[in-house]
Amino acid sequence: ADVGMKMLYFGSFKDYVSKEWQRNYVAMIFLFVVDTAVFNLGLCPVRFSRPIRLFIAAGRHRDVRRLASFLPKMCEDLLNSFALPMLGVLAFFGVLCVRIY
Repeated sequence: ADVGMKMLYFGSFKDYVSKEWQRNYVAMIFLFVVDTAVFNLGLCPVRFSRPIRLFIAAGRHRDVRRLASFLPKMCEDLLNSFALPMLGVLAFFGVLCVRIY
């Protein structure tokens, strides 16, 4: 109902899904509907969409959405800052040890 009212507010489905988080909401709601249908028909005894409910709750808060969108970039920057130079140091000492022994 919440997504339907927001779509009416935005004017159309195309305008509503113009933002990434709204597209994620629509995809999650589609998974919930498929999960409910499959479970009620008895095709699958496991509710596979249950872990996704946490993302719906977390996605409603702007600060959590900003953190979730910033976290992958931060991990990539940390990897470039620390892990790659460390691999260079290890490679240098590895070559040094091979050369000595």
